[in-house]
Amino acid sequence: MGAPQREFSFELSWDWVMRSIETIGPAFLIGCLMCSFFFSTIGYFGLNYLWRLSVSKAWKQRLKKRYPKSE
Repeated sequence: MGAPQREFSFELSWDWVMRSIETIGPAFLIGCLMCSFFFSTIGYFGLNYLWRLSVSKAWKQRLKKRYPKSE
């Protein structure tokens, strides 16, 4: 990707966290934004579909109760 390779070593400290955020932070934030947009869109349309499905089912049951078939 055009960047020189860096040596990686894990260290559980605040300084290590801050240095890691400086290097991978922008890519991480872009990935978070893309995932949030994708999954919120899927969730919105999925719940909208399920809500419409349940309302349609309730209306059909209501019509069956109101107008039962008489033979």
